[in-house]
Amino acid sequence: MSVWENIKSRIAVEDVISEYIQIKPAGVNFRCVCPFHQEKNPSLIISPVKGIWHCFGCGAGGDVFKFVMDYENISKQETLVKLAKKAGVQLEELKPKTLEEEIISKSKISKFEKGQKLLDWSAKIYHTILLKILQDRAHPITKYCLERGLTQSIIEKFCLGYAPKGGLMMNFVSKGQLEEELLTDIGLLKITENKEYRDKYSDRLMIPVINEKQNVVGFTGRILPYDKTDRPKYLNSPQTDWFSKSSLWFGMNMAKKFIIQGKKALIVEGNMDVIAAVKGGFDYTIASQGTSFTESQLNSLFKLTKIIEMAFDNDKAGKIAGNKLFSEASKIGFTVYKAVIPEKYKDLDEYIQAEKISTKNLEIIPYMDYILKEYYTRLNSAHTDEQKKTILEVVDFMLYFDSISTDQYMTKLNELTGVSKNVLEKTLENNRKSVTHPSQTINLEDKNSQNYLKTKQNKVASIYIAFQNLLLSYNNNPILDNLFILLKEFLPQLTEYETLTAYKLDKHDELDLIISIGDVTNMPSEQKKTLWLTIKAFLDQNINSILMNENLYSIYFELKGMDNIE
Repeated sequence: MSVWENIKSRIAVEDVISEYIQIKPAGVNFRCVCPFHQEKNPSLIISPVKGIWHCFGCGAGGDVFKFVMDYENISKQETLVKLAKKAGVQLEELKPKTLEEEIISKSKISKFEKGQKLLDWSAKIYHTILLKILQDRAHPITKYCLERGLTQSIIEKFCLGYAPKGGLMMNFVSKGQLEEELLTDIGLLKITENKEYRDKYSDRLMIPVINEKQNVVGFTGRILPYDKTDRPKYLNSPQTDWFSKSSLWFGMNMAKKFIIQGKKALIVEGNMDVIAAVKGGFDYTIASQGTSFTESQLNSLFKLTKIIEMAFDNDKAGKIAGNKLFSEASKIGFTVYKAVIPEKYKDLDEYIQAEKISTKNLEIIPYMDYILKEYYTRLNSAHTDEQKKTILEVVDFMLYFDSISTDQYMTKLNELTGVSKNVLEKTLENNRKSVTHPSQTINLEDKNSQNYLKTKQNKVASIYIAFQNLLLSYNNNPILDNLFILLKEFLPQLTEYETLTAYKLDKHDELDLIISIGDVTNMPSEQKKTLWLTIKAFLDQNINSILMNENLYSIYFELKGMDNIE
């Protein structure tokens, strides 16, 4: 028995799924609302007997590993480790190695692996140094940590460290223990104008940046209060093969499970803000590591939650960045709220420390309400040019609102400015047209709503379900083999399978579950014809989106000429 089967034999699929969403008995099975598409009526069926689940609304399905992997958006290996722990199965662990064996040895491991091991090891070294310093209560670094509320438990939780003066990494180089080139590549050494190697971090509090695989990929070094030089307050790792600031969120390695459970994420600016927020009980906090953020970061977050609470700094840069994030997040489909920080506090960290703020008393309001409050004076300006300019700015924030939200805020804007709703709505419509290509005929209201963002995904899901039903209705019809080859180009559910036979073997239990819930093998001919025509229409509409070889063209035109599969 493989380790995968061993784990599945020890845990019940319904027990695991019930930890994420509420399930209810349905005969010998269980039923629940599917978390992988938007629905009100539960269409996901869990079969304890077969140890699998299947959604009749979007076609998603699989075993317990597949559910956890998709729900938490983690890798297959991470899922294995997670469920092995739950099942009490001991996975074979690698024998610990010495520093020389891990990093310096001339083994056959790749440069990337060596760099990763060196990053992880460096974080432990910095951390060990800080823990030793903390034993001296009079040490200025210890005093700083106490003033910032950095208790030993928080320091250990985030593996905070200290890079001492004197060139720690260069000392290892001089002893022949570490390689200058690799240390430079991972961002721990820098090359001076005189072509000399120097430690990048010196006399700084070290905050390791850890990815979702629990690997250290970079660092943020913060100067300490006694440092009166003009050095930058924060020094981040450069872009490397290991560290890409634009593709990850600081703190996500710990916040992910809380974001999934609470269905929301609190976004702050900096790493220290995350640490302060987590210390205050805000376990679902992540940071973009500054005021910039990318579409890649937002898209990765959208897989986990559709709700953002934002707590950027109260300075001008923080407010500008917050407004920009609101616009971009709204465009993707997020619902965005503002965590209100009184103006007398510069950031969430200071607010939490001063007022002992917790998740229970932090004021959260819709971000658009915050916009109206911020722009209130300018919206009521006696200078018509100033008021007009402000109205146009505020209207732009509504570009991606649904019809109900648009109506609500147009009413509020009308009450604040006296400008008629009709004029405001016409202004918004013109602005929406200006961001849409003239050839696009998609309704903008639908296009800019969360529902539109799901349309393509839902369409693919419906075609996948139609294919499954045809497969079960006609079973061994050879035409289905060609249909499978063509649909592989469009349906991600099929791409990993070389042949239809391989797909049917892997999905045998799941297909049996579909039959047991609703016997599609006896589907009326007219219904089967409708499924076939639906798939054909989908192919006709999307065939130009793929690169066609001679074989695919041949299959497509053969299927195109068939009005029925029989």
